[in-house]
Amino acid sequence: MLQSVFEGKAAEIYSALPSEKSSDYDTVKQEVLKAYELVPEAYRQKFRSYKKFDSQTYVEFAREKEDLFDKWLTFKENR
Repeated sequence: MLQSVFEGKAAEIYSALPSEKSSDYDTVKQEVLKAYELVPEAYRQKFRSYKKFDSQTYVEFAREKEDLFDKWLTFKENR
């Protein structure tokens, strides 16, 4: 069922998986998400340049900023 909804890069990733792995939802999910991950430098730049929107509360802004910071550090440690 997944193959019918994948497009572009996700479809390519799915097609490249061996048949035994393509039937395992968790494996497919992990591989597709890994393909779309940003590199640590991209998260650093997003963290540094992220500005508060007028429609955002300061709590929402802080939460988004914290999420970007966590992703930056997590992916930096994993590389």
